[in-house]
Amino acid sequence: MNRLFPTLALVACAFLMSCDEVPTDVAEETAAVFKKGGNKPPGGGGGGEATSLTGTDIGTLGGDMVQVEGISPEGWIVGYADTEAGLGWPFLWRDEGGMEPLPLPERFTPFRGIEGYTSPVLINGQQMMAGSAPDPLRHDDNGFFSQTPLTWTLANGNWTVQELPVPVLPDVSDPGSVIPRAMNDAGMIVADVREPHTRPVTWNPGAENWSLLGEPAGALWTRAVDLNASGITVGYSRLYDWGVFLFDAIVWKLPSPDPILLPRYLGSENQQAHAINKAGEIIGFAHTGKKRVVVRWTPQPNGSYVVERVEALGDGFHLMGSTDINKCNSTVAGDMVLAQDGTLYGLESLFRRGEIWDVRINDSGWLAGTSTARVNGSGAATETRGTLWQLPDGC
Repeated sequence: MNRLFPTLALVACAFLMSCDEVPTDVAEETAAVFKKGGNKPPGGGGGGEATSLTGTDIGTLGGDMVQVEGISPEGWIVGYADTEAGLGWPFLWRDEGGMEPLPLPERFTPFRGIEGYTSPVLINGQQMMAGSAPDPLRHDDNGFFSQTPLTWTLANGNWTVQELPVPVLPDVSDPGSVIPRAMNDAGMIVADVREPHTRPVTWNPGAENWSLLGEPAGALWTRAVDLNASGITVGYSRLYDWGVFLFDAIVWKLPSPDPILLPRYLGSENQQAHAINKAGEIIGFAHTGKKRVVVRWTPQPNGSYVVERVEALGDGFHLMGSTDINKCNSTVAGDMVLAQDGTLYGLESLFRRGEIWDVRINDSGWLAGTSTARVNGSGAATETRGTLWQLPDGC
């Protein structure tokens, strides 16, 4: 998933014009979409009546765009946001201190333009973050800078930024951008490398190089997107078969790099695994005909998996986006949450006619995601805000 997708309209604004030059009709429309009071519950199409959860705005760094990427066990939220000058800067939000910009080495200081966004995309329970930044020392033939991986570690109240090595792969001279996707409490990271096609790699603290994960036969590209404390990693591959694009859901049981295809729900040829909890339960999507449904893969004693649909979350447009699951089996899909006690919740956007993107849930039942506003039904987001929700009964 390209996490920059919902922010491209804002980036274009920063790249092409100053904020004072936003067309009047756009400025007037977006000014009116912030919620001023109660709104109808979001979602719709779920398996039952949903209770609405109101979100809290976590603030900005001075600009119109905030993109949330992760939440830690204690409720710290990370992502990237526009500064008042239009620069995409990594941030950390803490309840007691609000939103703060994170330090960056001088070489990685953001700048205007699509390639300028720097982001800590994830945070673990050991006050450690990982992300990537456009690297002026590494650029392609078109002048776009490749992303180089970074980590942030908190010690004695100060953040230390470390540049991780660029993966050395056997068949390419430069793997292009390296985008971390998940990290566990041991500091193990899974990431994408982008050349010659997207492939998954893993990093262990203290290692000299990244390790390449295997791909299913015939894969056009493969992405690893989450891992648990045991290092079990999940993701998906895109394949091409007689003019049709298919997706396989995959698990890697490290230290073995070999991919294991997860069983298909009702023979679906288009399914993705998005998240895994401490117990090894995997959550994701499957497409059955024209329906997109949430599925769970449960590990069995013999090492196999059983797949079943999460009926209570229903199907439909409200399920677009990512899925996540915590240790209590509270499950997120799009803008809906199925709590451990079976209660179904709909997440409210901060905007009228808004949408919810990329929601993550921690083991305390805190949810962090991005509220997006749209102009006159257009496909691009015009404002985005980091949003925090909390399940009433915790986990």
